[in-house]
Amino acid sequence: MHANIAEGNGRESLRDRARFLTIAWGSLLEVEALLVEAAADRRVAPLVAPCQPHARHTGRLLAGLRRSIRTSGRAS
Repeated sequence: MHANIAEGNGRESLRDRARFLTIAWGSLLEVEALLVEAAADRRVAPLVAPCQPHARHTGRLLAGLRRSIRTSGRAS
């Protein structure tokens, strides 16, 4: 996910940046789904619980980046 954001940031066009942020968004959703699955296992649930708020926070930051790109695209 972080690699997608970094790679997208290196792109010149907003369209390319937005595409990589969309890929990062998909990766975040995948991570969140895996965390939910892992939390169902009592053996690892205590390890997973602290990760879930970080995933939600990352989602909020990523949503802001995506919004920013869309807004920048309209202003151009």
